This record gives sequence, structure tokens and C-alpha cells, in this order.
Amino acid sequence: MSISFPYTIDADKKIVRADASGLTLTKELIVNSAKTFKNDPLCDPEFDFIFDYSAILGIDIPNEDFNAIIKAEAKEKAYIGKVALVMGRKNTDYIYASLYADVAPSDVQHMPKVFVTMKEADQWIGES
Repeated sequence: MSISFPYTIDADKKIVRADASGLTLTKELIVNSAKTFKNDPLCDPEFDFIFDYSAILGIDIPNEDFNAIIKAEAKEKAYIGKVALVMGRKNTDYIYASLYADVAPSDVQHMPKVFVTMKEADQWIGES
């Protein structure tokens, strides 16, 4: 079964917003979203991305697996623009705990930034 979640592409602002509210964060969800964006002709990897995971129902992926997926995407430069993960208060510490451990200096610029609120992510991206 394929898992998807709604996203919008604002080509003028060069930003993609994806909302995983109501879902459980799983390895399949993360991997499927990357494939979805690669296959969408309107989605340019140079756009900035905001993944809003702040209203997810739960996290069903070990921290080290999540980090491995994110680091692999950074290493292969799956996203060229800025990437923001909005995790909400309850999930930010879980995700941020070891996300940057053992990241090569050349890959740091491709790593996502983790935020508690959408407002913080928008400010970093340059939306407001």
C-alpha cells in the first residue's frame, strides 16, 4: 500500500509544502514522499521544501533509521534547496537528538533544519 500526503507547489515562490497531519511517520512515508517529488514534473529539486510533521499521530520509526534516511538523502543531494522539518514540541527532541551526528561537513548544507513551529520554518525559508 502506498502512503501519500497532500502537498502544494508554489512555482512563483519556488517552495513545496507537504502536510503529514493525521499520519504516523514511518520509513515508507519518508521514502514515498521523496519518490513522489522526484516524479512530479512541477516539483523542482532546487525549490525549498517544508515538511509539516507537527500534527502527525505518532512516530513508528527508530530515531537511527530516520536519521539514516535523512542523511542518505543529503548525501545524494535529493533536495537542493532548503529543507525544513516542522515537528511540533512533542517530536522535535526525538528527531533532533542525533540528526547531525556523523554528518560529513560537505553534506551539512544539504541537511534539513528542524523547527517546532511553521512560523520558524517560514522565517528560515524566507516566507515572512
